[in-house]
Amino acid sequence: MPPLPQSHRGNGTIEPGSKRSVAALCLLLLACDSRAAGVEDWIQSFAQSDFRFNRSTSNAPFAPLAWASYANYGNTDFSLPGSSGARISYRQASLSEAAMVPVLINSRDALVVGEWASLTRFHTDSATLGEFDALSISVPLGWGRQASEKWQYAAFVAPMGHKASLGNSPWYWEYLGGAFARYTASDSVSWVYGLYVDLSPVENFYIPYVGANWIINPKWTLCAIMPWPAVLYAPTADTFFRFGVAPTGSSWALQPKTNQVELNLDAWNLGVSMEHRVHGRLWARIEAGISGMRGISIASGQLNNPDSGLGTAPYVSVGITFRPAMR
Repeated sequence: MPPLPQSHRGNGTIEPGSKRSVAALCLLLLACDSRAAGVEDWIQSFAQSDFRFNRSTSNAPFAPLAWASYANYGNTDFSLPGSSGARISYRQASLSEAAMVPVLINSRDALVVGEWASLTRFHTDSATLGEFDALSISVPLGWGRQASEKWQYAAFVAPMGHKASLGNSPWYWEYLGGAFARYTASDSVSWVYGLYVDLSPVENFYIPYVGANWIINPKWTLCAIMPWPAVLYAPTADTFFRFGVAPTGSSWALQPKTNQVELNLDAWNLGVSMEHRVHGRLWARIEAGISGMRGISIASGQLNNPDSGLGTAPYVSVGITFRPAMR
């Protein structure tokens, strides 16, 4: 593949329309939070079920059921294959939102229906690629069961589609899924086992999950679950910090002949985040750190995963989350 000529480089800042989208999503989350009676009824239905969440001894809040966020990633440079050392530089910014609705089937079983959408803008110094967007959507469906007082099981499936704004770029579909088990050894320690699967026309990807979650005291929690370990520090019930590794949505592959894009979910972020309760069940979040294994891998005949030799780049993210008080 011949070297790509140089072109302009975007500044990676959020556009006015995206700012309005963030504001609209925040207002939507605020509206959801304002329906206190309905949310309280939903929380009480789970509190009266057989499900056990073991959060009563920690200041850290329950996992979010809805969120909206904006992330900006710094420049990444890499060599094009077969181009005698020619390099391309790009940066990206993304706006995403998601929501999940758990519904009790009976006292031991629940379904989770969700939606996720993300718009990523790429700014490259390539005249061929220039500036373009990638839209991603997914509709996950999950199931959870409280099998006994100590054992919980869960599984999910999630078709995920991506489409670039380059020419006649087609939709690219991959299929995510996983099965997990959680064993509650005590009020402060639980073990997690599972397998995550990413199936695509190009390559199948598998990640085993294993480890423990230890609530050391109300302020400190150790999530020693591989491959995404983290430490939580919650000095109060209204503020908490997270330091650790998490999967990132910043690594992509591109097929130049068809302009088809693929999101690689095996890359990672290492960062520190802070969340603070701003109203009821709404929390404001800010995060910064380093993203690894990023890159747009370009090949003439197939989509390739990024090379870890691409190095790392800084990132910053802000957002708002909806976290029910599930104790």
